[in-house]
Order: sequence, then C-alpha cells, then structure tokens
Amino acid sequence: MCGIVGLIDTPWQKQIGQMLEALASRGPDARAIYEEAGVALGHARLSVIDISGGHQPMISPDGRYALVFNGEIYNFLTLRDELEGMGFHFLTRSDTEVILHGFAAWGEDLPCRLDGMFAYAIWDRNERTLSAARDRIGIKPFFYSELNGFAFASTLAPFVGLGSFSRDLDWSAVRDYLAFQACLAPTSFLTSVSQLPPASRLKWNAVSGHLQVERYWSISAPGELLGSQDELVERVDHAIEASVRAQMVSDVPLGAFLSGGIDSS
Repeated sequence: MCGIVGLIDTPWQKQIGQMLEALASRGPDARAIYEEAGVALGHARLSVIDISGGHQPMISPDGRYALVFNGEIYNFLTLRDELEGMGFHFLTRSDTEVILHGFAAWGEDLPCRLDGMFAYAIWDRNERTLSAARDRIGIKPFFYSELNGFAFASTLAPFVGLGSFSRDLDWSAVRDYLAFQACLAPTSFLTSVSQLPPASRLKWNAVSGHLQVERYWSISAPGELLGSQDELVERVDHAIEASVRAQMVSDVPLGAFLSGGIDSS
C-alpha cells in the first residue's frame, strides 16, 4: 500500500513533510512532495509496478494535472492500449500514468472505467480544482477536511499532527466502531474530518470553496439466476480465477495470506 496527503489553501502547507512522515509505514520505498503556491501534495510509495518509473506525485506532460494515487489498477494495460489509440504517449509502465492520462481523457467519469482498488487525488492547475475518487468497495481509505481550506490523507494520523487542528471526537463514529468494528463513512473519529464513502468521487473548487460529493456506482439488484447448478458453479469459478489472475500483475514477488475466516474460505 501507499500513502497520499494533500493541502490546498491551508495555513499548514509547511507541515506537508510532517504529514507525509506520519504515513511512512504505508510507503517505505520512497517519499516525495509536489508544491506550488497554496498547494502541496505528498506521496509515500510501496513499489509494486514499474519500480523505477512510477514515481509520484506524477505531473502531466503539459503541467496541468498533478496526481497522487494509492492502490492498484488491474485493467491498466487495457486502458493504456485505449489511451494510446487516442493519441496519448506514455513514459512509464505504471498504472499511475494510466490514471493521469485517463483523467485528461475522461475527466470525472474515470473511476467508472477503473477495475481495481484505489484512492486518488488530482489537482487541476488551470481550473484550481481537486478531483478525488475511492474504489467501489472502499478498500483504499480517503479522509478529508474543509477546515481552513482543504486537506486530505490516507489515514487520520497526518491530521492529528497539524497545529491548531481540531481533535474533538465524533461520538457517533465511536458508537459505530463499538457496534460494527468499523467507523462508517462519511464520518471519522474526528469531528473536523470526513471519509469519502466507497464508490464515491468528490470535487473541491479552490476558487469558490464549493465541495461536491457523489456516488459513481451502486451494486446492482440481484437478478434471476439462469442456468443449472453446474453452470452457475462454473461461472463463479471462472470469475474468481479471472479476479486472482488480474491481481497477480506485479514487478516484485507476491504473497497471499488467508485468515482462515469466512471471507478467506
């Protein structure tokens, strides 16, 4: 996993290094920061794909977009072929660059095309907007705050370290944790920090201060199961095999760890 952080028009921009250090355990291989007037984006990397070329924050060739991304896109090679057919040129073999060019091509519809686990944030220097999205199940975390500008991070730890930042507990989130062993989006344990819900995207306008959050996907209602039991078993087996195969794409050794619980079984 990796860690991402960002500060836009906040009084804490000089603390971006401190925020990134709080995510060191998520990305032990590299840490880097992108800064411009009023904007700071940070990335702590765990290298999996294109170890030498997929560095972040990643900037588009025209300098318009700056991207930080946590996760893995399983269909990135298919999307890359499509984007190359549209005239985009790639300098790396990373799925990160596919997201960067994909946003230039498809804009806010990008997450609908992604098959994977992801949380990303893209700063548009021309429009002065931040666009972010989280995967359909919410595997990758994304926390944000509108307190004195806009801030986001992969965990709550970077927020706690910010000077003068509110540390008041959200007791409804504590209640949810005690009941469900999870803090349910859009709340977090801090009253001043929210979670982007799974299968959702947001857009924050630095000029107007307007925030828009919306779902881009909902699970379909179950339909009638067609076919014999053997046919259904074969379809499920094929789906599981295809899913595992898609997640085996890596430039480093992989391992699988099963808990022995109901989900792993």
